Amino acid sequence: MNGHERRPAAEQTLQASRVERIEDLCEQADFVSLHVDLNPATHNMFGAHLFEAMKNDAVLVNTSRGP
Repeated sequence: MNGHERRPAAEQTLQASRVERIEDLCEQADFVSLHVDLNPATHNMFGAHLFEAMKNDAVLVNTSRGP
């Protein structure tokens, strides 16, 4: 398992659902938590358009790390 397969039992237990686009996640989530290394693929991955997509009372937790 590479971590990307759906786990229906876990989704049901956690009352969670997978979304295909980060924009959809930002529109729906009460909390968004980022845990990524800084690299060319993740640099600026969470920009103004995603903040604008978030609910007004949503919380962003950013524990990402740079070089």
